[in-house]
Amino acid sequence: MVDKKDTKADWEHYLSLINEVVPEPITMVDMEFNIGSMWIPNCVLGKFAYQILGGYEVSLDYAKNAVATSKIGRGLTTPFVKEVEYLAANIRLGLRAEGAGVYSRGHAIFERLLGSNQPTIEKTITDDDGKEKKVVNEVATAELREVERKMQKLFLEFVENNEDVKELVETTFNKRFNRIVNKQYDGSHLHIEGLAQGYELRPHQLNAVQRILEDKRALLAHEVGTGKTLTMVSAGFKLKELGLINKPLYVVPSSLTAQFGQEILRFYPTKKVFVTSERDFEKSRRKLFISRIASNNYDAIVIGHSQFEKIKVSEERQRAFYQDRLDEIRSIMDFAESEQDRVTFKQSVRTEARLAKQIEKLDEGKLSKTDSFVEFEQLALTSYLLMNLTVTRMSGQLQTSAMLLVSVIQLLRRTWIWR
Repeated sequence: MVDKKDTKADWEHYLSLINEVVPEPITMVDMEFNIGSMWIPNCVLGKFAYQILGGYEVSLDYAKNAVATSKIGRGLTTPFVKEVEYLAANIRLGLRAEGAGVYSRGHAIFERLLGSNQPTIEKTITDDDGKEKKVVNEVATAELREVERKMQKLFLEFVENNEDVKELVETTFNKRFNRIVNKQYDGSHLHIEGLAQGYELRPHQLNAVQRILEDKRALLAHEVGTGKTLTMVSAGFKLKELGLINKPLYVVPSSLTAQFGQEILRFYPTKKVFVTSERDFEKSRRKLFISRIASNNYDAIVIGHSQFEKIKVSEERQRAFYQDRLDEIRSIMDFAESEQDRVTFKQSVRTEARLAKQIEKLDEGKLSKTDSFVEFEQLALTSYLLMNLTVTRMSGQLQTSAMLLVSVIQLLRRTWIWR
C-alpha cells in the first residue's frame, strides 16, 4: 500500500509497527537439524540421496521425486530405490558385517534416518537347551551406528557447501519457525475471589492465569518453587467464577491427593473441595461417589492417577475414536498404494493391525483395567481437566504416570492444563 501511495490509512505507520516486531532471520549457524528433521524440504533430501547413493548430481526440482511424505512418515519412493539399488555408491554405503540383511545397501539405512529411526540388528543363536533365540548382533549394529553418523555428517556438509540448498533450508526454517511473535498475556488486572489473606499471585502467575482464560489450555512449565499449584487452582476458580466451566477436576499423583487438597484450602479456605480416595471406588460406595460429584457444586475435585485410571470412557466413545483412526489409516493406505509409496504403505498396514486389535479387545472387554461401573460421562464434568504429571525417562522412551489422561483428552476433546 505504501508503494501504491494509498492514502486511505497511514500505511507507513502500520509498516513501522510491523517492522518493530518482525524477528531477525535465523542463519545456518544457529540451526540444528539432521536427516530426520521433518521440516527439511523433500527436494533437499532427494538431492542429497542422489549424491551419496547414486553418485551423481541432480537439480532440486528433479530430486523432489526421490522422497515422499505422508501422514505416517517419510520414505524413499519406489522408482528412486530401483534407480540406485545396484549402483556402486549405494553398495559402498551398505554394511559389510555378517547378518547385515537389508542394511547391506545404503538406501535402507538412509530411509531409516528419514524417520529418525535407529534400528538394532539381531541374529538367531541356539542356546544350551537347543532352542533358537534372537540376540543383538553387536558387530553389525555397531557398524550401522557408524554409517548413520557418517551420513548425518555428510548431510550437514552437503547443506553448508551448496548455496542453493543452504538458502532453501534457511528460508524454510524461518518461514516455519521464525514467523510468529509470541502473544504477551497481561493478568495484572485479575482478582481471584477467595484467596486467603497474606497470599497474592506474582506477575508471572497472573499472566499464566490470563493465558488460560484466553486460550483455554496451557502447559505450566515453570521451575520448581515458582507456584505452579497456586497458578493452576487459581485459574480453575477464575474460570468457574466467570461461568466458563462447571467444576474443575485436578488429577495428581495418588500419593499427593490429600496434600494437594490441603494446599487448595490453604490458599482458598472458603472453597468447597472434594478429595477422592481409594475407598470411594469400593463397590459399595460407587453410586455414592458418582452422585456426590454429579449433584454437588464443588469448586474443585481432586483425584489420584490410580483412581482416575479406574474411570473409563464409555465403550461407544472409545469405539468411535478407534474407528475414526482406522478409517484415517485406511485412506492413507489407499493413497500410499496409488502413489507406490511402499514405506508409508507398510507403516500403515502395521498401524491398521494395531487399531483393529484394539477394537477387537474392546469388543471382548479386555481393553483396560478400568472400572466396569463408573464411566467418565456420568460424572457430569463439563469443565476442565487439570493434570499434575510425574514424568520419567525409561529405556529412551518418555513415560508418564498418567498416560491414560492423554487418552481421555483425545477421546473427549476436553480442554486441559498441564503442570
